[in-house]
Amino acid sequence: MAWSCVAIVIAFAAHTGVIAETSWDLPPDSSQEAVRLELFAMPLCPYGRDALAALLRAAQEYPGEIKLDICYIAAERDAAAAVGPTRYLSSSGIDDVLAGIRAVVIEHLYPTAYLDYLRRGVARPSASWEEWALEENLDTKLIDAYCSSEQGLRWYEENTAVARTRQVASPDAPASWEG
Repeated sequence: MAWSCVAIVIAFAAHTGVIAETSWDLPPDSSQEAVRLELFAMPLCPYGRDALAALLRAAQEYPGEIKLDICYIAAERDAAAAVGPTRYLSSSGIDDVLAGIRAVVIEHLYPTAYLDYLRRGVARPSASWEEWALEENLDTKLIDAYCSSEQGLRWYEENTAVARTRQVASPDAPASWEG
């Protein structure tokens, strides 16, 4: 049976250095199934960015041995109450929702460039997403078009549903939900 692992990474652990100090020793048999790591985070959360940076380093150290799944945290509003991106809530606000939609769209349109795009964002958070995308030769106009399309929102819904299903996200918490 292939060795596999599903890890739910709490972003605070990365921020406090726990993940950065973690040994990423993997089984010596590289013919086995890749280790699957899931990160549940909000794209603009500094703790989430720290966790993402640590997991991206691990995935880069062990190419093909780690499968990194990033699930974004957002709650859903009543679908009749809002349209487009405003149908989702994040404690970090609408910019966080938009960043999540953009990341999910890039993952679907450019799967081989997705992690490199995220690495650029972690390395240079003050740069614009367009700069990171252009450095990866991604079509920013196409990305924008999908971000405002029903298909892009469906992809985001599928991604964020994982966190809601696992009760990582709840519309009742935290008390500072914005919209």
